[in-house]
Amino acid sequence: MRLAKGGGWNGRWRGVAFVAWLVSVQETILALSSASPDGLAPRGILRLSGSGAWGAARAVLPGLPLAAGYHAGLALPLVHARYPCAAALLFRGPRSFTGEDIAELHLPGSPAILAAATDALLRVEGVRAALPGEFTARAFLNGKMDLTEAEGIAATIHATDQLERRAAASLRNGHLHKEIDSLANLIADQLALIEAGIDFSDEEGVTLVGDEHLLHNISGIQEGVRLLLACAARADRLHTLPAVVFIGQPNVGESSLVNALAGADRSITSPIAGTTRDILSVLMRTPQGDIRLMDVPGEEAPTDELRQKMMAARQQALLEADLIVEVLTDPHEPIASFVYRSDLPAYAINIQNKADLLPSAKRRTFEADDEGPIEVRFDWQLVSATTGLNLDKLRHQISDFVMQRRGTVSETLPAITQRHRALLHAAYHELEATFTLTRHPELLASHFRHALDLLGQIPG
Repeated sequence: MRLAKGGGWNGRWRGVAFVAWLVSVQETILALSSASPDGLAPRGILRLSGSGAWGAARAVLPGLPLAAGYHAGLALPLVHARYPCAAALLFRGPRSFTGEDIAELHLPGSPAILAAATDALLRVEGVRAALPGEFTARAFLNGKMDLTEAEGIAATIHATDQLERRAAASLRNGHLHKEIDSLANLIADQLALIEAGIDFSDEEGVTLVGDEHLLHNISGIQEGVRLLLACAARADRLHTLPAVVFIGQPNVGESSLVNALAGADRSITSPIAGTTRDILSVLMRTPQGDIRLMDVPGEEAPTDELRQKMMAARQQALLEADLIVEVLTDPHEPIASFVYRSDLPAYAINIQNKADLLPSAKRRTFEADDEGPIEVRFDWQLVSATTGLNLDKLRHQISDFVMQRRGTVSETLPAITQRHRALLHAAYHELEATFTLTRHPELLASHFRHALDLLGQIPG
C-alpha cells in the first residue's frame, strides 16, 4: 500500500503523518461526557472508545460483565467495596457512535469521584485522554457519519441560541447530505452517458444523449444547486451580525450610499474612480437589529499582488453576505427585486443611485417600453445618497429581507456553512461552463467531473 504520492520530504512526512494517525486510532480514548454549571450533578458519565474500552472500564468497575448492554447495580470501590452505586453501558463496534467498542461509565456526579476514576482509567495501558472532537472524528473516519454531520455536532456544541441550535440540528440530521447526494447522482448519471458516448464515438449512429436533452438536464441540476444556495440557512453566520455587501462599477456611488444609510462617513468618497481599495464595514442600526454594511472594491483583473489581495478579500466578503446590493446609475439597466443571480453567491438586488440626476421622466414608478412590456420599477429602488431620496424605504426593505431570512431557520431544511457555500458556488460555475460545450464531449466530461469532485468535498 502506498502511503503518499510523490517523493522527497513532502511524501515522507505524509507517510509519517499517516502512521501517526494509524497508531493514535488504535489507542483507547477517554473523556468526561457530562458537566453541570456548578460542578455538581447526580450522575457523571465517563466515556471510553477503542478496542480496549471494555477491559479498561474494569479498572474502575471490577464487577462489570463484558457483554453489550446496560449493566446496573455495580459496586464502585472508590466509594464502597460492595455498595451498588454505579452503572455501565457497553456498545460493541461497529454498532456504536464511533464505530468502535464503547464503554459509558455512569458514576456518582461528585467531582472528586470522577477525577479519581479518570486517573485510574488513564493509568491503564493504552488509554489516553481524548483530544477535543476526537470521538466525532473517529465516527467520521469509521464511516459512521459524513463531514456535514460532524460539522453539525460541532455547531450544536457551540450554539448560543435557538436559531443556531436549529441550523446545527439540520446539519447533524443529514439534510444537506441528502441534497448533495441527489445532485451528485444526477451529475454522475450525465457524466456516465457522456463518457459512454466518447467510448462509442466510432460507432455510427450511436447517440446516448441528445444536445437538447443534455441542456435540459444541465439546467435542472444547476437549478438544484442554485436553490440550495438561495434557500439554505447560513449555519456559520447566525452568531454574527447580518452582512450586506455593496458592489458596483467605478463612480456609481456605493461608498456614498453606505455612508448615507449608516449615517456615518466611514468610506472615503471621491469622484475619482477606484477610491475603494479595501473592505470597509459600518453598522446600520434598525429597529429590528444592527446590520453590517460592507463596501468592497470593484471587480478588477488581478494584474499585481495588491489587486490579487483586493479581489480575494472581495470574494471573501461576497461569500459572507446575507444580501448583495449592486448599485447602478444607468437608467437603462434593469431594476430587479430580490433574486439569486448566477454570478453572485447570495441573493442580490439592484439599486439605482443618483436618482436626483435622472430626468423626471425616468423617475416614474412604471416606465413604458415601446419594444416590450411595461417594466415595473419599485420606487424605493430609485435612491439618491446626496438628497436622501428613498433611503429610509431602502433601509427598511433591506432590514425586512435580511431579518426574515434569518428567522426561517428550521431543523428540517438544509443548512450550509461558508465552506459549503464556496464549494456549491464553484460547482455552479462548472455547470455553467458546460452549456457551450455540448459539441465537445471531452471538455464537457471534464467540467462535470470537476463539479462532482467539488460536491464530493462537502460531505468529505
